[in-house]
Amino acid sequence: MALASGTGGPTARVRAIAIDDSSNVYVGGDDDFVWRWTTGTGAWASLGGVTPTTATVTALAVRGNDLFVGGNFSGVGGATAQNIAKYNIVAGTWATLDPVLWTAGAVSCVAFNGSQQAYAVGTLPSKHVYAYVNGAWSSSVPSGAGANGFCKAAAVDRYGGRVYVAGSLTSVGGITANRVAVWNDFEPIHITDLGSFVGTGPNFAHGVNNNGVVVGECYGLFGGSFNYHAYDWTSPGPLRDRGSLGSGLNSWAAAINDSWQIVGGAADFGQTVGQLWTQTSLPEEFGMLINLPSGTSGEASAINKAGYIAGSGLNSVATRRAIYWVKDVWSAYTTINRTPIDLQTLGGIADTLASYAYGINGAGKIVGKSVTGPGGPFHAYRTSQIDPADPRGLTIISTDDLGTMSQNPSTDYSEAQAINDFDEVVGASMDGSTPAVTNAFVHRPSTGFTDLNALPGHNYSIAYAINNAGQVVGYSKSGTGSSDRAFLWQNGGLGMRNLNDLIAAGTGLELHSAEWINDAGRIVGWALGQDGQNRGFLLDPSK
Repeated sequence: MALASGTGGPTARVRAIAIDDSSNVYVGGDDDFVWRWTTGTGAWASLGGVTPTTATVTALAVRGNDLFVGGNFSGVGGATAQNIAKYNIVAGTWATLDPVLWTAGAVSCVAFNGSQQAYAVGTLPSKHVYAYVNGAWSSSVPSGAGANGFCKAAAVDRYGGRVYVAGSLTSVGGITANRVAVWNDFEPIHITDLGSFVGTGPNFAHGVNNNGVVVGECYGLFGGSFNYHAYDWTSPGPLRDRGSLGSGLNSWAAAINDSWQIVGGAADFGQTVGQLWTQTSLPEEFGMLINLPSGTSGEASAINKAGYIAGSGLNSVATRRAIYWVKDVWSAYTTINRTPIDLQTLGGIADTLASYAYGINGAGKIVGKSVTGPGGPFHAYRTSQIDPADPRGLTIISTDDLGTMSQNPSTDYSEAQAINDFDEVVGASMDGSTPAVTNAFVHRPSTGFTDLNALPGHNYSIAYAINNAGQVVGYSKSGTGSSDRAFLWQNGGLGMRNLNDLIAAGTGLELHSAEWINDAGRIVGWALGQDGQNRGFLLDPSK
């Protein structure tokens, strides 16, 4: 669709675009104005003009409530500004970033390295990269001489601690560079303790959507008894209790999609059931899922953007089976829609064979683990996608078997925990060493398994989530519970990194498990506090 409604909007070439956390769109270019398209109203509004009339806007970037604006101008919004300024999205006010360290040129790109550091590049004097650190421009960061050609683009790998610049340069800081250069400049990742319902009760965070909404369960006092209740959390908090099916009963939230559809489980007087929440509903209002026929246990583990749900439940002979529910349950809360579909197993349909479903991607491909046959080991699997023409017809088949990383697939184990929209699967598998150990993996359709190994000194790891950028999270350990450490793995030769090394000292938290990572790189999981209690946490590289 075109962003055009009523009056307003750009009237000349657009050179820069940015989007805030509320999906509002900002553009600037050659028509002397910065414009905002408000998604909720579908209308354009001017945030103010740049001067002189020949001025251009060539860079826009959002950090928190601030829109940074760069280009070739001497004023913006009625205030004097030398090629760069910022606009507070909430207050609706402009502020300069003066005094700058240049008197001419233009800013072509702004990139952020956490909440206290930004980089500006462009056709600036000395062909330098300039850093805005703790509210002032720095003459020492980055160190070294400028480039021999203009830097026109910049990007920051927050978790890798790397800053990239690109342009016409062939040397920078006294070293040779082929139009692209990188230097190390790590800034600690911002961490939030998600709090608790009462005192410092245990908190476990399991999911975070692309809007930053976190879900999990936390211990607290509810109706005169202490139990775990599912929660959701939005910044700045606190936790919001999503209730249970009755007094003295537990509930838990496992996953959330971008439509604020939450899935998990709840105790229901002698059995457990899959559970749904919308942004506003409570369990007794909407919506308890149905277990397999004659089964006494079920729970939902994952949900995709369309609303399809994957999980596991006991069948009539008390064997755990992978199951899923159709997306129509959200719009038509009927018995048939609430009833799960048995995905069966890699070894066939026999009721005594076990399988589990842990993840589902946007296309409806489900992953988990299944026995390969009677007496056989569990193997990771990835199904084909759900067919919209036959949404209840999906089953696990033998060719869905991903195998293992070991040399003995007939006896050795693997499991899949999550899948992204590029069909990249993560989990854990016994490897090819003697004796075999279990390591986290990434499995890609084109290349198969990549062994992620474990943190130094550890002999076990498992990956729980992968985002669409290919970033993987999970935990690694050496054999004891207290040795668990949350990790991040990403491409680029950095390998597996202990998340405790990426946060500032003195937080009072020891990160034990990373449970999910969204497409913006936000990570949730649980940590151990100084009081010995489990604490849910959120890592946010944008802050």
